[in-house]
Order: sequence, then C-alpha cells, then structure tokens
Amino acid sequence: MRQRINDVSDDGHYKRIAKWFYKEPSSRTISPFSKLRLKDYVANRIREDNIESLQKALRVDPGNPDALAAIASLLQKAPATDTYRRQRAAFYANQVARMSESDSAK
Repeated sequence: MRQRINDVSDDGHYKRIAKWFYKEPSSRTISPFSKLRLKDYVANRIREDNIESLQKALRVDPGNPDALAAIASLLQKAPATDTYRRQRAAFYANQVARMSESDSAK
C-alpha cells in the first residue's frame, strides 16, 4: 500500500494524508499538516507538568511511560480523602510497573 501511495504522481492533500496515515506512528507528526513530531508534542506536554497536559499527552501516546509516571506522581499528591484521584494514581503507576516488567523480560 505504501508503494502504491508513493507511486501516485499527485502530491496533493490526499496523498499527504495517506502517507502520514501509513507512516510508523512513533515517527509521525501530530497531524498530516503539522511539522511538530508526536514525540516532541508529548515531551512538551510532560514538561508542562499538570494533569490536563499529561492527559493530552496520553491521548496521543497512551503507552508513554514518562507521561504515565508523571500523571501518577501528580495524582498521588491528592488528599487522602480524594479516593478517585488516588485510585487513578495507582492505576497509572501499575501501568508503568507492568511496562518495566515487560521491558526487562525481553
């Protein structure tokens, strides 16, 4: 499919979208018409270090261990009475731990 897209002579919007769609997700930009790479967008959201930005990072890269760890850390600072945030923190921390176990098993 990628070869067929590259063989198309038209360099219009549709070809650009198709090339973006079939590109390796880890190396693509955040959208077909953006110059900002996905990993740079996620890194910028992590640096902002607030829950909303970290949620944005996780929307585009759900398995990003740095974003998961950062949001877990922020949510763990919630008051003990905020059980929802504490449970979310545990969930994200568990995700990071699972990823670490899976990486070390390779």
